[in-house]
Amino acid sequence: MANTYKLNITKLEVNKTEGDLTDVVFLAHFSYVATTEDEQYSETALGMASVASPDPENFTDFSELTEEQVKGWVESEVNFEKYREHLDARIQEKINPPTEAKDVPW
Repeated sequence: MANTYKLNITKLEVNKTEGDLTDVVFLAHFSYVATTEDEQYSETALGMASVASPDPENFTDFSELTEEQVKGWVESEVNFEKYREHLDARIQEKINPPTEAKDVPW
């Protein structure tokens, strides 16, 4: 059973001014969610990704940023393979718990 994954951008941190530019994104907060095909189990990991300083000639105003644009920045900085491995392992522990609580035998 393969899991599906979704990247969600949750917050952007900005420098109020950077040279002649305003509201320049330097950090993106995100959540990365893994869900089983049957949608019975899911796990979420949180993270942050640094955003490179922009080229003033190709700067996008904060109000005009798109979700896809910011996701592209994050995906270029983060190794999501490690996130997938971690989330998959946590889901497997939910499906087949390695421990259990038992009543005492007396």
